[in-house]
Amino acid sequence: METPRYEFSEKKMKENYKYISSKLPMCRMFYAMKANGDEKVLYIIKKMGLGFECASTYEFERVRRQGVSPSDIIFGLPVKTIETIEYTYKNGCRYYVFDDIRELRKLQRYAPESKKILRVKISDIVTSSIILGMPMIEIEQYFKEIKESIDGVSFHISYNNNIADAQKVFDRLNKIMQRLEYKNKKYIVNVGGGYESETSEEFYESYNLLLYNFQKKYNCTLYAEPGKIIIGSAGSFYAKAISIRHIDNKFVVYLDGGIANGLGYSTFLGDVVNCSSHNKQSRKLKIYEFRDCTNLNETLVQTESVCEIEVGDVIRFSNLGAYSLAFQNEFHKWRKCRVDIVK
Repeated sequence: METPRYEFSEKKMKENYKYISSKLPMCRMFYAMKANGDEKVLYIIKKMGLGFECASTYEFERVRRQGVSPSDIIFGLPVKTIETIEYTYKNGCRYYVFDDIRELRKLQRYAPESKKILRVKISDIVTSSIILGMPMIEIEQYFKEIKESIDGVSFHISYNNNIADAQKVFDRLNKIMQRLEYKNKKYIVNVGGGYESETSEEFYESYNLLLYNFQKKYNCTLYAEPGKIIIGSAGSFYAKAISIRHIDNKFVVYLDGGIANGLGYSTFLGDVVNCSSHNKQSRKLKIYEFRDCTNLNETLVQTESVCEIEVGDVIRFSNLGAYSLAFQNEFHKWRKCRVDIVK
């Protein structure tokens, strides 16, 4: 098998999309491109019927090359250059997020007919959240100007698994929506991403009740931006063991693909499988450390296994569909990483 190599399961992507769609049935789905922007992946996402959430001109262009209509693209990054706004607006983008009054004024000038979505800061009430968002004190200060321009609100909890956190967020959104004279306009409410497959059914039941009551009260359109939950478990990375050394009661396995190919950018939560044909097993557990052959001292993944790993064996690292591919670079890359879609 050619390595290093990424493999993405179309079947698993579809299963994951079906899962999150069933958990958020009231939301229109926009795939968060930051999770994985490979063109082969985007082609499958487009076939599944999702829209796309972009955060750069580069991502916008990649989606457009897939033949995606501008009406199915939203630009979710609150901070943008004037050149980015001008280019994407000229090419059909009509949805932008802002979290600062100066950003809103840029949109008023350079994207006047677009939907302007206020990202609300929630990191002061939900500690795990990204700090992006306009603080309530600033919303109050500039409310008259904001009210005249905006078409919706958005937030991003990061880890959507605590209904008490969600309730606090919607209490804050209620304060904003009540002052927008919502009966005269159909606003967009973007509930972001961060949804996990491990999240309990009880959370989604309570969360959907929140969404239902909010939508009923304000007659709003609901958007969501799933990314990792669709692609994460659908992707695997394959690398070959090119050297093995016994160091301090551990077996250090050097791979032909590592940091330069995106492996090890964060805590690894997948499985490690030896794909070789010999399938030998030890009588006791061995501790394996996997390292990049170009960065000899940094452990990318550590695991315990009874498998015997030999030089030349191909190792599969699962659950690496999200983010890892985006962190590929050209520094000491062993070879260009192949990307395949399997049914």
